Amino acid sequence: MRYEQSAGTRQMSTANFGKRLEGKVAIVTGGGGAMGGAQCRLFAEHGAAVCVADFRMDAAEAVRSDIAENGGNAIAYELDVRDEAGWADCVSATEDAFGPVSILCNNAGANFRVSFDDQSLDMWNII
Repeated sequence: MRYEQSAGTRQMSTANFGKRLEGKVAIVTGGGGAMGGAQCRLFAEHGAAVCVADFRMDAAEAVRSDIAENGGNAIAYELDVRDEAGWADCVSATEDAFGPVSILCNNAGANFRVSFDDQSLDMWNII
């Protein structure tokens, strides 16, 4: 990894990493969101096949489409991470498409618009 500096800004460049994840298979939960989508794109850029898992299928599909348009390999999968059976199905679909999963990025999360001390145990368990 190297840093490139121009016009007073410093940016990280991953150009010299190449395809370090070639042959790897990743599942990214919350993959349809901003941070999860960026993680999906980065994994794909470095050669991994990616399952973009999100409870919003339209968001997952948008990231999958972007990855495919840029030469990457991805599937979109509708997943509520709180659903145990959904996890098993997601892993099966990913392995059917690409082979054994080698990377799991647990990016999905939940939050409530209340202060920490006002959260119930049920809220905490969802998070």
